[in-house]
Amino acid sequence: MGTFCLEQAHAKSALQLRLGELVSVYSEKAYRRSGGKYFEAVGNVVIISGKDTLYGEKASVDTTTGKISVEGSVRYIGQNITIYGAKLEYDMNTSQLEMFSSRMITPDFSIVASYILRKSTSEYYAKEAEFTTCRDCAESWLLTGKEVYLEIGKYLQVYHALTKVKGVDVLYLPYIAIPVKNKRESGILFPRISTRNNEGFYYEQPLYWAIDDSRDMTITPTFLSERGYGTDLEYRQMFSDQTWLEISNKALIDAIYFPGENNTSRSGEKFFRQFMELETHTQWSNDFLSHFRFVGSKDNEFQRDFQIYTDDYIRQNDIGVDFFTEKRWELFQIGLDANYKNNLIVPEAVGFDENYVQTLPRIYFSTRPISLWEWDKDYLYKMYVGLEGDYTVFKQNRYLEIDNIRNARRTDISTYLTLELFNWNALNLKTHYQVDYQGYNFLTEDYSNFYKQSGVMSTELSFTVDRIFGLAYREEYTDDEIAPEGRKRINKTDTKQSSQNVLGSNVIGSLPKFDSNLSQEKIVVSNNSYRHSQEFKLIHHQLVNSYENGNPVFEQQIKSEDGWFDYRDAIKADIIDLQANIARQDLPLKNTLELKWNNILIKKSPKVFNYRE
Repeated sequence: MGTFCLEQAHAKSALQLRLGELVSVYSEKAYRRSGGKYFEAVGNVVIISGKDTLYGEKASVDTTTGKISVEGSVRYIGQNITIYGAKLEYDMNTSQLEMFSSRMITPDFSIVASYILRKSTSEYYAKEAEFTTCRDCAESWLLTGKEVYLEIGKYLQVYHALTKVKGVDVLYLPYIAIPVKNKRESGILFPRISTRNNEGFYYEQPLYWAIDDSRDMTITPTFLSERGYGTDLEYRQMFSDQTWLEISNKALIDAIYFPGENNTSRSGEKFFRQFMELETHTQWSNDFLSHFRFVGSKDNEFQRDFQIYTDDYIRQNDIGVDFFTEKRWELFQIGLDANYKNNLIVPEAVGFDENYVQTLPRIYFSTRPISLWEWDKDYLYKMYVGLEGDYTVFKQNRYLEIDNIRNARRTDISTYLTLELFNWNALNLKTHYQVDYQGYNFLTEDYSNFYKQSGVMSTELSFTVDRIFGLAYREEYTDDEIAPEGRKRINKTDTKQSSQNVLGSNVIGSLPKFDSNLSQEKIVVSNNSYRHSQEFKLIHHQLVNSYENGNPVFEQQIKSEDGWFDYRDAIKADIIDLQANIARQDLPLKNTLELKWNNILIKKSPKVFNYRE
């Protein structure tokens, strides 16, 4: 153990005992007994042994055997691990550590046990222990066991394990091994067992394959006692931080289902069913990206029978291909999106909805507001313009136009000009003029083209009153800074100085680094500020012009919501007279006066750099 070097203890001195080169004892008071064989430290005890640090209120050291006993608010801090307990026994020769009525905390999991033994820096043994990976959800789930063997970075072995979810006992296992490591590893996952009315017993057994650091796969053979056999497949790959691929597939040979059947009796035939999602995202650069998503099903009733699975993938009442790509510059952006989909709400269980109107493709662009002039006067101080638009091809597989025209090319352009008339303290006046143009070119020679245009001017007078309450900031306090009787704050500068007087100036620099979230020796107080803003606006809307010209059949078609491709087809002068959803949200634009009151409360929190807080 090396040569013992005992230094004379004195009041309020940090260093009370040094054993060799690696062990140092700091405390407020110290005593020696039996001719220096036994050493006792009392009050804010800190023991440093190599990379291990021990804290407590009282410590006893046997200098002949190297045994240390610590009591009172005991805490052990090692590399990425903290253990709290009522009592601690430590062997300086073997680094073996025993903790009683203790709690172990790491970045990945926590263990509460009546007894914890550290055999080495990576091996632990615990009795009557509770294990969970939840940091902020302790009541979510936990695993209890009579005996627990832990090897950091490898596995946790639990004997006589009982799984609890929300405090309820769920599953007992005589033995279970759980990986406790950051590196992924192939293996068998927990099975999923369930039952469904009239469909019997379901058993799913996931098999995880960690192909490499950027790819993995989960294969789940499935047994359905009434329906048959199937397989689920999940494949994931990361090409870079912002570029990835994900494939999900569920397939089964169904003995119950047959197109058109509405019961759960066996059909007498085996029908192959499949549901698949493929999604990939590519970030070519910070201003250029593309995204592709495909969702497909062999039959349109798959989501009825396996709703729990399909709910994660179906977002609307149609499935198919979605694609978009976008490029951005400083002044404007341009993009392309397209879709080819099948409507799920159709009479046929298997087949494609030929009436569905596809978007193949849509090319869009927009500019940011471009300033024409701006100065520091209170009147006519800013004028800016903007432009946006798109070119869209609407295509219907069933080309015959029976009810409505459904095959067209539309050019949609919107431009605006905004003039800030004056800004005097909380009072602001501005006017905004916007022109919308839509031109339609139909894919059949029997129909002439159609054009429509509208211009809307809005003049807005606004008055804003706001007030800010408080200041957003963060403060950190140690246990010593908060008085037990009143939990009063003490000046941080004075406390820091007093802590250095107790532990000595050399202690702070020599203590090993550890995660403050795990040690819990600091109390963080966050103070928020609030902004209450009330904005009163008086807005006058005027439809300056609106005209339509061209194909009378299509003009009559878009006078109702059923005839639109989308809401941009609406004639603005007629929107208020329609039963469309947009008419329930927008005001009529024919010489309308609008009074608007915005009441806003904004909370501002101090910026936090730790992602786990």
